[in-house]
This record gives sequence, structure tokens and C-alpha cells, in this order.
Amino acid sequence: MRQLLIASIIIASFTSLQGCAPAIVVGAATTAIIANDRRTTEAFLQDQTIKFRSNDAIYSNKEIGTQVHINVISYDQQVLLTGEAPTGSMREQVEAIVASIPGVKKIHNEIKVQPNSRFESRNNDAMITAKVKGRILRNSNVDPSKIKVVTEHAEVYLLGIVTEEEATASVKIAQQVDGVKRVARVFKIIEEGAAEEEQEISPEQLNQESNDALINKMLDRINNPTPQGSAE
Repeated sequence: MRQLLIASIIIASFTSLQGCAPAIVVGAATTAIIANDRRTTEAFLQDQTIKFRSNDAIYSNKEIGTQVHINVISYDQQVLLTGEAPTGSMREQVEAIVASIPGVKKIHNEIKVQPNSRFESRNNDAMITAKVKGRILRNSNVDPSKIKVVTEHAEVYLLGIVTEEEATASVKIAQQVDGVKRVARVFKIIEEGAAEEEQEISPEQLNQESNDALINKMLDRINNPTPQGSAE
């Protein structure tokens, strides 16, 4: 039976004056997660930055920040937007805000035009997510550390860098969970045999204490991008 990776991301976001982007710091737990992820280390950290910058930009917006309920998930710089907006115009405005965040390559806008969801709906979504993750964990054909599960309005979104076999298996698993209305694939599909070539730094390297400096150097590059027109 496979071991379940038990780790939590230690991320602190700091905002000061308006317009300042969140800075992100990492520790040993983050290092452990990166070691089991198919994203490159820099892509993993870029995703965290995109998420925090997007949330900050959305909820600090005076026109829409208090009226919408938006979840931002970035995976390999592809952003999934779920939640609710009261009008189609606000839905489009949220997408435009996220599209302006540095590093975003593609947006999957699944925001629904309707009143914000209630606690009962969000609690049900959390239960569905837990059930899907649990079933994936028990399946020998899918590594749970490679699949991100998001549920909104009983609709399940599956993200990750996976093979077609892993994608098909995880979709079937999610479809069999009670209460699931729809399963959407938001995968990046890779060839068989290429699955373990995505990570450019080995788990052994990441376990070395000196690599915290390497990761924080990447974070500094992400949090303080070189201005356009300047040489790096």
C-alpha cells in the first residue's frame, strides 16, 4: 500500500501598499511537496504566486471585490476559475483581472452567473472532494499526489500533469462518487515514460538543506520579475 504524503504548504503572503504583490516563502514541507510534483520547481512556485496575486487583485477591486465568490486554482500556469458572480459582466471582469497577472498562460472560466453559494453547498462540495481524493488514494493506477481535485456546485474538476491512462482512471473514479453531477478534465497530458521527467530537481536534491536557498532564489525571481526591456 502506498504511503500517503502528509505535508502542508507553509506559505505566508504579505501585502503592504496598494499594488504590491504578495511575497511567498517556503519551508521544508513545501520542499517535500515539490519533490513529489510533476511540475518544475519554478512552475510550482509560479502557480502559488499566481493564486495569491489573483485573489489579491480580485478581492481588492472596489467594483466587484465584495460581490463575488471566486476560487482561483493555478496548475502549470493554467488557471481554473470557479465560484459565482452576480452578472455576466463581473464574470468577464474577473477573467480579465486574472489574465493580467504575470505568468498566466490559459484560463478555464467556470464561474457561474448566480448568487453566491451558501455554506451548505460549499460543505457538500468539500465532502465530495474528500470522497474523490479517498477513492483515488485507494486506486493502484493513479498516484494521488499527481491529481488536484476541485469541486464547485457538485461539479468536479481534475487538474494535473498526467498520462492518458491516469486521466481516464481518475475521471472514472470521480464519476462513481455519489452526488457528483459532472466531471471536467483540466489536465496536461504527457506521454507514457515521460511522467517522471517533468521535475528538473530530484527528491534527493530537494531534501538537502541547501536547496531551501535555491527555492527562495526562484521565489525572489517570481516575486520580483525583471522589468520589461531589462536584461536578466
